[in-house]
Amino acid sequence: MVQNRDQLHGVLIKAQKQAEQAGTHTHTVTISNTGSNYPHNNLQPYISVYCWRRTA
Repeated sequence: MVQNRDQLHGVLIKAQKQAEQAGTHTHTVTISNTGSNYPHNNLQPYISVYCWRRTA
């Protein structure tokens, strides 16, 4: 655990140096259409529960 501000600064500098040493690289992102122009649902997975309370 970081004890003080100076120690935190040292940790951040070390992380920055490690990132700089990682080298030059690129990222490629491809976005395309899906669904073949047909209607479709974009629902998150879910669980449906039915509950009741006995009152008498």
